[in-house]
Formats: sequence, C-alpha cells, structure tokens
Amino acid sequence: MTQHSPRGARHLVIALTVLLGACDGDAAHESGGTETPTVATHRTEIVDTLLHTSETNRAELQVRPADGIVATEKGVTYLLDAGSASILRINPTGDSIRSVGQPGEGPGDLGDPCCLGFVGTSSALLIYEEANRRYSTFDEGLTFVGSVGVKWNRLGSIGSVQLANRHILHPRIAFTGLADPNHPQLLWLDSSGTVVDSELVRLPTPMIPVRAHFDIGKGTGMMLEQPFGGTLRYAVSRNGDFAVANSATYLILLRKPDGSIAELRGPAMEGATVTSDERQKMHDRLEKGLKQFGKRVSDLPFPIPEHHAPLKAVFFDADARLWVRYRRSSDAEDMSDIYAPTGEKLWSVRVPTSLVLAPMSIRGFDGLGVVTDESGFVTLIRLRFVPAPRGPETSSP
Repeated sequence: MTQHSPRGARHLVIALTVLLGACDGDAAHESGGTETPTVATHRTEIVDTLLHTSETNRAELQVRPADGIVATEKGVTYLLDAGSASILRINPTGDSIRSVGQPGEGPGDLGDPCCLGFVGTSSALLIYEEANRRYSTFDEGLTFVGSVGVKWNRLGSIGSVQLANRHILHPRIAFTGLADPNHPQLLWLDSSGTVVDSELVRLPTPMIPVRAHFDIGKGTGMMLEQPFGGTLRYAVSRNGDFAVANSATYLILLRKPDGSIAELRGPAMEGATVTSDERQKMHDRLEKGLKQFGKRVSDLPFPIPEHHAPLKAVFFDADARLWVRYRRSSDAEDMSDIYAPTGEKLWSVRVPTSLVLAPMSIRGFDGLGVVTDESGFVTLIRLRFVPAPRGPETSSP
C-alpha cells in the first residue's frame, strides 16, 4: 500500500474552464415532440480538481470513468487504475491518496480489473476481474475482504458491476450463434458465484442495431454493425433497475426489479454530421477489412450514414437516477436528461463534449468528471450542476 499527497491540482481550474469551453452555452435546441415534458436546464460548473496526471505524477494512469470511479456520500473517491491493477482512495480534499492492489491471482491481487462498484447501498467496494473471472470485495479502508469466483462460460461483459437485491446483477449479451445477438440477458448469481436465475430482455425491432451478416464458409459467419450507426447501451442501478437503449434513437427500456418494463421516449433527433474525412477513412477501413472475406463496401446492405448516432451514454448515478446523454446536430455541446427511478423526467444539464462523467460519483447536483488532454494525461474534476440562466433556450424538450 502506498500513500502520497498530490500537489498543484487547484491551479488547473482556470485552464480546464478554458479547455472545456464556456458551459453557459448558447446552443440552440430544437423543439421536439411531446414524449417528454419541458424541465429546467442546468449547466456544468467546475468546482475543483482532485487529481492531475503528468510526466512525473501517475503518467500511466488508466481509468474508465464510466465504471472505474465511485464516490461515497462523505466525498471519498475510489478510482480503479487498470494499468497498475490497483485501487486509489482519494480523500475529500484531494490532498491524500492511498493505493492498494497489483496484478496477480492471489488474495487481494487484481487480474485485469474492469469494473468498480459498491456492494448494495454500502461503501464496500466490488471489483470484477476479467482475467481471474471473479468478484473481489474491499472495505472502505481498502482492506481486502474476499473473492467470489464466477461460474459461467459466456463472454462479452457489458455494463457496470453491481450488487442488487443481494444478488450480483451483471448484464451480458446472450449469443445463440449469429442468429440472434440482439437481446441482453440478465444473470443473477448467488454468494458462490453460481447463476441462479436469468432473463432474456427482448427488444422491439426499432431498437435492434442495423447489421450485416456474411457467410464466410466452413460453417462460420461474420457480423458487421453499421459504422456510426446505433449500438446497444446498457446500465444497471444500485437498486436493481436495468436500462437498455439503441444509441440511434431516444428510446430506453427500463426494467424494474419486479420484472415490469417501461419505455422512456424522447424527441426524434439526428446526431452530429459525419464529416467527409470521417466518411472517407471509414470507407477505406471497411474496404480493407472486407477484402479478406471477398467482399466490398458496395456489398453491404446499408450506407455509411450522414449523421452519428445521437445517444452517447445511458447510465444510473449514485442516487439511482437514469441519465441519457446525447448530442444533436444543432448542439454545440452534449445534453443529458435525468430521470427519477419512477421514470419521471427531473431536469436536464448541458455537458461539455470533452468531459466524461463518472456516474457513481453523482449525487444530488454534485459529481466528478474526467478530461484527457492531447498528451493522454488525465484530470479528475469535481463538478456541480447549477441552474442555467433563464431564457428562450434554457429548457430541453
């Protein structure tokens, strides 16, 4: 276990504000549909910085904000560094960091850790290790508690690791050959890591991604999703809610722990325009990849679309609220709509495109985010979501 005190993080606030751009935002928002009510719009405000990597300070830090950062109600932050296979504990003021863990298979070691979460509603930490195929638990002080091996053979881990209703809820794709890779499967595990129940969540046709299927001989096939098109997004809350969406459209299926499923619909929208350079590079990449199978881009049953898929992320925060993050062609920055566990739309917030939010650090109107600069150095930022100035463009549809 190591401990040290980072220095010089606070002076980055002004520089980061410039890097992220003005968060007050002058982006115009199209009116769209009647599916969701008009709610107050907020903006993202930088409060402070907790950690900044540089050539002399944790230069090799590898963190995935979507499932590698969590924070307690008291402001203690835990960060999973996949590069060094360690967990960092950062105190609320950011002036003390402790770390524990190393690559390996022994007790307390972390073999290719991918996901960090809380055990239920406690502050104990749960980590899934891809290489060791197990869940490991650490207490608030980073003392190793124990591990549970996972007894399944399916591949393709997706979503955040959570403990829900005393069972590990870990969504995974259910593949039945190439026939039906379209529907997520929920798996419930007992304390020994054995799958005790499962459920296939069938998606309506509009949510199934556009794909091409090719028979390449010898009983094998190839599946290719439409470039820049919709992909499936998944999220699991601490109370067992499960959400799935296709990034091409604002339609989210919300499954509650009792098995009931509701639909959340937003307005029709198009994402940012695919540039001519993006289009040409993708065409060349596809042509090269398909050539080895005797195919060409002209053989694909779909074109390269004019727009990127608008939905960028779907996740639950520490308060079990659902966030839907998107960027429309008319927007200068991203927007996020926030829903209560009941499905009621609460508020919206503008988020700078370069800022990646850490879902399990967000409580109330406070949270953490990560910015990565051109050199690959990471800055962990404390954020606050504050009401935007009132005006004709401060409400989202």
